[in-house]
Amino acid sequence: MRLEDRFDLAHAPNPRLDRPGSRGRPRIRLRATEELAMPKRRDQIKMSDEEIWKLIEERKSLQVATIGADGAPHLTTLWFAIVDGEIAFETFTKSQKIVNLKRDPRIAVLVEDGIAYNELRGVAINGRAELHDDPAVVLPFARAMVRRNQPEVPEEHVEAAAKMMAAKRILVTA
Repeated sequence: MRLEDRFDLAHAPNPRLDRPGSRGRPRIRLRATEELAMPKRRDQIKMSDEEIWKLIEERKSLQVATIGADGAPHLTTLWFAIVDGEIAFETFTKSQKIVNLKRDPRIAVLVEDGIAYNELRGVAINGRAELHDDPAVVLPFARAMVRRNQPEVPEEHVEAAAKMMAAKRILVTA
């Protein structure tokens, strides 16, 4: 197959490229024709919404990135919960994450999985954090957090554990 058959040969609009090349031929810009276009790797590995939620539901922790006072990322790993399709985590009110989010609400979280390189996958979510310190708002998430991440806690103790968490913690949603 000839080069002309495989590629759309177009002279570059740049006059510098229209000068003869090192072998006396005009320089050309090659554009692959439609039939030769390779599928993008991103399109091949992109997860569906169903796959994204399945991964999120299977994982127990997420990485949380906030922005420190000096502009450097502050990265931590936390447990999280899902209530009515909303992902949230709770933490101590005076934690560095909360100090950072009060100053700058931009946040990024990552849920990831895989050991070998070809198994790696993840879901990154960027947004603006909303902070909730009302125990009535924190309580349903605290219950979900205990049930999800500490299944060994007997159901009769879940409420007491959740109330303790809700009293002194802040909930972060985005």
